[in-house]
Amino acid sequence: MSRTWGAGAKRILFNATCALLVVALASCLNDGTTVPDTAITSDQPETVVPVTPVTPVTPTEPPVTPPPPDPSEPTPRSDQIAVWGDSTTSGIGASNPDLSYPAQLQLLTGRITFNGGVSGQTSDQIAARQGGAPARVTLPDNALPATGSVVLQAQSTVPITAEGPGPLTGTIGGFHGTLSYQPGPQLTFTRDAAGMTESIPAASAFLPDTFARETHLNVFWMGQNNFYDPQGVKFDIAKAVAFLSRNTFIVMSLLNAGDEGVGTSSYDQLAQINAHLAQTYAGNFLDIRKILVNHYDPAAPLDVQDYINDVPPLSLRNDNWHLNDKGYGIVAQQIADFIAAKNW
Repeated sequence: MSRTWGAGAKRILFNATCALLVVALASCLNDGTTVPDTAITSDQPETVVPVTPVTPVTPTEPPVTPPPPDPSEPTPRSDQIAVWGDSTTSGIGASNPDLSYPAQLQLLTGRITFNGGVSGQTSDQIAARQGGAPARVTLPDNALPATGSVVLQAQSTVPITAEGPGPLTGTIGGFHGTLSYQPGPQLTFTRDAAGMTESIPAASAFLPDTFARETHLNVFWMGQNNFYDPQGVKFDIAKAVAFLSRNTFIVMSLLNAGDEGVGTSSYDQLAQINAHLAQTYAGNFLDIRKILVNHYDPAAPLDVQDYINDVPPLSLRNDNWHLNDKGYGIVAQQIADFIAAKNW
């Protein structure tokens, strides 16, 4: 038969058990025994974990973006020079070609100098050869033959004359060939490679091969053979300058002849053009006319008279208009000095 515990008996047994536990705990504390703390001790040997020291982070400035290149800084030096003009550039009046101003300039600067001077040419002819204002040409029936040469039916200007510069290579309508001068006068174009007959629109540009001269240091002395057309001269020089790929260029003032002194209509027209060039190309303008006038010989009566008339002196001229060896030497030296001052 089973025994059933009453509620009171259970309570008495619970209280007795608690009392015995209290007495046992007090006994342990009184005899100095410590209760192990299993939360912080272990019967396994202690393992020391090495700690890597942390290097303090020093605040740094945010990265700085380099400024863009200063457009006012000089462009890299060109080791070649290209000069453009007419007979004063080609060297008419010099005792030999080695004393033309381009030849003397090459000696002074030590740089290869291309002489783009052709006697008698006007500013539009010069700009057409240089590439800034190409000649507009029309072929017969607006057609380029499959092979051989074709005589141009019309052209806006004639970049080649009996005086030079000789055949020019270039393209018409995308077809490469050679433009040549023939007595008559007339111009012919000969394509390099045979092909089919091609349609070429009227007034197509003949684009001359430039041989990268637009990247060189350029000198312009053009317009003296057509100064009577001041707007044309200004336009052609502007187109020639705009064609360049760098800002290293010189525009020189036009000369007046020995009989084109103060009070003549030619003097006034030239003065107007030169004033425009000086203003338009202020940082690239060389007033070579005034420099030559000021190089007169005060001991020479004719030079003094030329100085009074404000024309280049006879001592620097070979004839009424062209310079002599000494005159071209002054031109070359002035250009060389200009280049050095510009650090070009």
